Amino acid sequence: MKKWRQQIGDPMVADSILDRLVHQAYHFELSGESLRKAKGGRP
Repeated sequence: MKKWRQQIGDPMVADSILDRLVHQAYHFELSGESLRKAKGGRP
């Protein structure tokens, strides 16, 4: 969060933006092997 505040310049505005982003977010915890790994690398 410190980087957000530095990048935005105003700590109150940065906290408000982050609060709105996180408030509507969903948190997914995935388990198992990555499908990208299982299906192969780059062509």
